[in-house]
Amino acid sequence: MPVTAPSTPLPRQRVSARCQPMPKSDAQSAYTPRRGRPDARQMVAIDRAILSTAQRLFLEEGYDATAMETIAGAAGVSKATLYARHPTKSDLFRAVVQDRVKQWGQMSNGHDRIEGQTLRERLLDHGILIARTLTNPEVHAFQRLLISTRERFPELSLVMYESGSRPITDRIARDIADATAQEGRPARDPDLIARLFLSAMTGWQLQEGAAHSMTDDELEEVARRIVDLLLLAKAGW
Repeated sequence: MPVTAPSTPLPRQRVSARCQPMPKSDAQSAYTPRRGRPDARQMVAIDRAILSTAQRLFLEEGYDATAMETIAGAAGVSKATLYARHPTKSDLFRAVVQDRVKQWGQMSNGHDRIEGQTLRERLLDHGILIARTLTNPEVHAFQRLLISTRERFPELSLVMYESGSRPITDRIARDIADATAQEGRPARDPDLIARLFLSAMTGWQLQEGAAHSMTDDELEEVARRIVDLLLLAKAGW
């Protein structure tokens, strides 16, 4: 599951059991079909309209219930235009996931809000940022969508991991390595500790979130508990 930082602070909200409808993107809204051969700017707008429309429909209706013809109609393009860019629905689905993960990665790289000074403070900052990301309806919806299609698209889980989870664990591992080195007792495997931390956060949300809705405050409290438990085992790092 991908965990990346949203570009703006997320409002306090509960994660609903169903995906909320996604608003049209600026790119999709900006595209207006015209007669004649599209210029370079229109080509970009067409591509964005297709991807944003497909994403919205896949998340709202599910992969199996979404037809290519429906996507073409909602995006305002012909079926020929859609199939010229994405010959099959599976090709389009892969493109949607890869495009969204790329955008999440860009937002995450540009918004490093980890400000704590001590190791505990920095781990808490990481945990709270992860918790808030997990309550993002779009992230939550993508999690459920990828779980439901995992057997057909196993490679997309790797895409989500390499572009989503991996950069987060790398940053956490660097903080652990730096802090323990300064203390004179370097951690033997900071990457493993970072992955355990992230897995504890995401695993809790997937397991408990399936049973009942969780607020930001509840997930942030979970982050504090997980950090405290992790630090209690610090002697074994």
